[in-house]
Amino acid sequence: MIFLLCTPAGAQNTTSKNDLNIAAIESSLCDFSAALATADTASLRRLTAPSFVLLEEGRTFDCEAMMVSIQQIFAAGVKMKRLPSHFHTEMRGSVAWANYRVIGEFENIQGKIPLALLEAAVLEYDGRRWRLVQMTTIPAADK
Repeated sequence: MIFLLCTPAGAQNTTSKNDLNIAAIESSLCDFSAALATADTASLRRLTAPSFVLLEEGRTFDCEAMMVSIQQIFAAGVKMKRLPSHFHTEMRGSVAWANYRVIGEFENIQGKIPLALLEAAVLEYDGRRWRLVQMTTIPAADK
């Protein structure tokens, strides 16, 4: 079971071109999160730039390494739920950056492990869509 509900903040009452771009950026981030949660490699390739890099757990992953890691997790019987929210998104020309929270869980036969992350992403507009160039994922601190 995959639980994913994502409402980009910029999607509400969009009236300006900037608001529409912010909504598209946040939608790309939601789509990326959904692709991660389902190991959708075709979407991950479409949503990332050729130079994409993920910084996570003290390691650097390009798109291919990230997909191998996700496929290994799923092959081990792990299910993932991800819910991105609380977006803070900025844009300058064809470059954008955002930070946001992700809550969810990993589930396997041994039980559930809560997921609470902070993510920061840099995206670029390629003339057709916003694509992720860099993402950093860190555990969220307890409140």
